[in-house]
Amino acid sequence: MLSETKKIRKPRLLLAFAVIFAIILQMAAIAPSIKANESNPSNFTELAEAIYLAGDSGQPETITLGGDITFEENLSINSNVTLTAEEPVTIELESYRIEVATGSNFTIGKNVTIHQSSSATDHPVVVRDNAILNIEEGKLLSSAASGSVYTIDAVGSNIQVNLKNATVTTSSPNGRAIYTNTPENDIIIEDSTITANTEGGYAIYRGNYQLRENTSLTGKIGSSGTSLY
Repeated sequence: MLSETKKIRKPRLLLAFAVIFAIILQMAAIAPSIKANESNPSNFTELAEAIYLAGDSGQPETITLGGDITFEENLSINSNVTLTAEEPVTIELESYRIEVATGSNFTIGKNVTIHQSSSATDHPVVVRDNAILNIEEGKLLSSAASGSVYTIDAVGSNIQVNLKNATVTTSSPNGRAIYTNTPENDIIIEDSTITANTEGGYAIYRGNYQLRENTSLTGKIGSSGTSLY
């Protein structure tokens, strides 16, 4: 009887182990998406981890921020990521920057303000070849007092900058709110405010720009600079 019982139990145990193993594999496959979407990061370490996991998933991810965040180092976006929040939050870059890497897609979404401090000397957001930067109901603000800081620095080819209900500013002398190194890069702006607040400032410098609906551009405070170049 004991031998017969063992024979009966063995297939059942094997089936149980197979089911458990399948569940573990399924959870491992969806874990990056769950963490990227639901972690609600509220500090830099959590944000960096969520963005890393979003890239690891290989799918477009939306990260809902859980509070204000202060940067501790530069951060690279290497995937398709949207930052949003249920309530207004501010990401303080301090003197660091965000780099939208080649082929990536980064969206600053609703209720998110990214702010660069007055002591900064680097461009706060740099966009590389074949990358896309979107600002949709978000804000990107530079308070840099150093000269020639570009709030959006789109350097490369086949770059897209899309703004809708967005605000982009620079306070840098001779700064640019939006800069691109080639007139072929697309800059599409709708219902947005783009401002260069200082002497010699440009709201948009170069690019294949399209201005739609109620868009406001401000530049040329002083003897040089302009709204568009």
